[in-house]
Amino acid sequence: MALFINHWIKCPLEQARGLGSCRTGVYILVLVKAPVEETAQALSTTRGMNVWEKNVYGQEIKILYESTFVLRFWRHSWSMIYMPSVIASRIDENRRVGDLSKYRSLVRPPYVTEPQQLEEIPELAKPKRKFNVLQDQDTLELSKLLNTHAIYYWDSDGEFIEYQLYSNGALQEKFFYEVGFPIQFQSELRRSNFHRIRDIRKIRDREIRDRTAFSFMDEFLKQQDAYIPDLAVVEHVVNEDLVVEVKDLAPDGIERVDYLAFQ
Repeated sequence: MALFINHWIKCPLEQARGLGSCRTGVYILVLVKAPVEETAQALSTTRGMNVWEKNVYGQEIKILYESTFVLRFWRHSWSMIYMPSVIASRIDENRRVGDLSKYRSLVRPPYVTEPQQLEEIPELAKPKRKFNVLQDQDTLELSKLLNTHAIYYWDSDGEFIEYQLYSNGALQEKFFYEVGFPIQFQSELRRSNFHRIRDIRKIRDREIRDRTAFSFMDEFLKQQDAYIPDLAVVEHVVNEDLVVEVKDLAPDGIERVDYLAFQ
């Protein structure tokens, strides 16, 4: 199974900057302006992750709880942190009716169980600790710990986009756009761009306004010499084996990929 990146843009990956695609999904990314080694070490420290496998590109790994990839593209200055969706088990209709028939009173589609009876179904056992997605606080801590820039990015299937830029642990700029609501923007760096925000707010056509908001995000990333690729949002299962690779991309397009998790 390939990694979660779709390389759609026409230019070589080493030259790509900005948003890789106008396609949307639901995912959170953190970009850190530091090498993979330093970024992974800091992330392992701040989140208490006890699994760290280095240089896993082209290798097979086993998906665990809080699976996290830290990677950097060749000739890019930012490392990207991404946590794919991971569940305890995937149950198809045949298996639910067959193998799990004895759990009929406990399991209601899709995966609803009574908390006190959860341990009776190994396939649905909860992780040892509460799963936490990447948050803006993680970005702040990484920026502060590494004395560098870090970007928190959240895309929710076109309904809203958000980014926060930190420098040495201090918030430098924040942009939030949700369909049907005013844009929120604050910046310590570029006061001259407030007129752009006002112009976007005045656009009445939703489709044009959405495209303009994404264009603003694209411009911001290019100014930071950063790149967010198009991601294929795939759901993985704990203990699933995954070959870490990017479809149709030469191995030298990736400088390094590390894998972190909680076991």
